[in-house]
Amino acid sequence: MNTQVTLVLASFNTRELTALAIKSFRDRYPSVPAVLIDNGSGDGSAEMLRDMEGAATQVILNKINTGHGLALHEGIMRAETPFVLTLDSDCEVYQEGMLEAMLYRFRVSKELYALGWLRVVDRASGVARDDRDKSPLTAQFCYYVHPYCALWHRETYQVLPPFAYHGAPAIYNMLEVERRQLRLESFPTTLFVHHHVGGTRRRYGGRWDPSASEPPGPWVASETPPI
Repeated sequence: MNTQVTLVLASFNTRELTALAIKSFRDRYPSVPAVLIDNGSGDGSAEMLRDMEGAATQVILNKINTGHGLALHEGIMRAETPFVLTLDSDCEVYQEGMLEAMLYRFRVSKELYALGWLRVVDRASGVARDDRDKSPLTAQFCYYVHPYCALWHRETYQVLPPFAYHGAPAIYNMLEVERRQLRLESFPTTLFVHHHVGGTRRRYGGRWDPSASEPPGPWVASETPPI
């Protein structure tokens, strides 16, 4: 398995949660390659990640916060394995078998591009659809794999629009996935990962507003956390 998947994790001022996320993953997958990105933190996160650098772990230390999406993009472009696992810095892997189950889905579904928490979101803002909203999927909404814990086919990612910004970093990627009719699948991430929602959400108050003129823009508290 260590030749199949690279972990990509980006953090910003979440030192304790980041340490927990990495340790919980390493306890189960000690030899899986990892690319860890610090986005200009000022809380000691960069120094902590630097100490983790080694044969199986690459570290990227950005001087400024480039945004969660662009940081993930940096990590994915550094990876060399067929698949990349994106994991938020406020996640804790508490159950064995996650990567094995994810890779199985790719083996049996040859056209699969990504799997994880599959949502229906507004194609303009990335905000998740209210279950009471019955608008047609193709008119206002699109499918969206949330990158808080998701497995991606790396070579396919490289020919699609990159992740960008905060909040809904994969939205432009997902719109192109829809246009190309690539395959997405839902995966029960909560069976394996606990998301300590609030690592960055509470700090910034919500999500990126894509109508803002300056990326990563202001944040708007409008998303239901993935619990």
